[in-house]
Amino acid sequence: MNKTHSYLQTLLLLLLFSFSMSCHRCGYAQQIVVHDSIGASNNSTTIDTVPWFLKRSDWLRKFDIDGDGKTDVVHFDYSGGAHCCYQISITLSSNSTETKYPFEMDGGYIAGVDSTQPEQFNISDIDKDGRAEIFMKIQTYNWELYPLPRKWKRLYGIKSNYIIIEFENGKLITRDFEQKTN
Repeated sequence: MNKTHSYLQTLLLLLLFSFSMSCHRCGYAQQIVVHDSIGASNNSTTIDTVPWFLKRSDWLRKFDIDGDGKTDVVHFDYSGGAHCCYQISITLSSNSTETKYPFEMDGGYIAGVDSTQPEQFNISDIDKDGRAEIFMKIQTYNWELYPLPRKWKRLYGIKSNYIIIEFENGKLITRDFEQKTN
């Protein structure tokens, strides 16, 4: 196989997989291995399927929400499509239980949820209690707010599209975000 053919094959595979195989749930770029000939593993190239400028950091994997000194797992499931939607799940290190929320958060994240849009999603110690809280703008589509389902209002006690998820009294709670002005 000549070098031009190998280069074109590699470029084509990179383009095809770049658009179809980024891993939104795990947060890491997947890789493929391209062999120069069938079955030849001694002459292969490993290619990231997501270009370097689209890769996410481990930003979602560095927060302690329950205050036990260990990082908790925050991840999102992505529904697909150009604009919609991410649903959050949180696994606390203190009890290893995964909590899945039905809240839908609009897209706009090229390689999965990250810290580039803090007005839509952010994790920080908002109330200065030493534990991280999660801020989310929910029930949006194409950047417009839509009414919250009645079930969410009833189950989670929220009335606003701007919410906080935090650990309080041994469990995760959800409340409306109230922006304080000084």
